[in-house]
Amino acid sequence: MQELALGVRANLVKLPHVGDPWPGSWSVVRQLLEPDPRNYIDYAEYVNCAGRRAREGPSDLLSQYLHDLGVILHFQDDPVLRETVILKPEWGRTPYTPY
Repeated sequence: MQELALGVRANLVKLPHVGDPWPGSWSVVRQLLEPDPRNYIDYAEYVNCAGRRAREGPSDLLSQYLHDLGVILHFQDDPVLRETVILKPEWGRTPYTPY
């Protein structure tokens, strides 16, 4: 069992974002977005919220981190979906229905 735990730990440190610095202002933005009761907001509102608070780095970098962590869904590379930030990732997923 100890060997398994050591293997898991060894692989965890290789994951993206593990060990990356997390600015305190980013935590403020996350704390504002997570309890928001809405399912989604438009990108402009996200930029307004994040841009005023996330002084360390652009709001798109924070958006990517929050997306990778599963806090929000924001598909920055899609020209249509880029304009929507999904605050409730479970809302953005639809159950698979085979045809």
